[in-house]
Amino acid sequence: MIHDRGHKKWTSLMIPEHTAMLQQWVAEQEDIRQPVLDEDRLEELNTLLMHSWSDQRSIQVHYYNNKRFHDIRGCIRSIDPHTHTLTLLDLAGDKTCISLYDIQDLIPY
Repeated sequence: MIHDRGHKKWTSLMIPEHTAMLQQWVAEQEDIRQPVLDEDRLEELNTLLMHSWSDQRSIQVHYYNNKRFHDIRGCIRSIDPHTHTLTLLDLAGDKTCISLYDIQDLIPY
């Protein structure tokens, strides 16, 4: 019976640079590109954002950051038109700043 050592026999042929490149390649395969929203969708998001802010209603923000999508739920603390950021106070009481350009969806609660 042949006792195969699996990956062990090939590990000695891999130099650290190859291993690092393979790990980077695997990580890049999971990257997501940021979708481009059309003008109608941006106008709809703006309306939802302004209504939620004026009524102090809780919202869920679906946003893009570091090549991934994230969701956060909370109340809008402030909107800064100069830096294009939204400051959200989440349910735990922590402040989170999100770029307005990264917002993909808003769900009012």
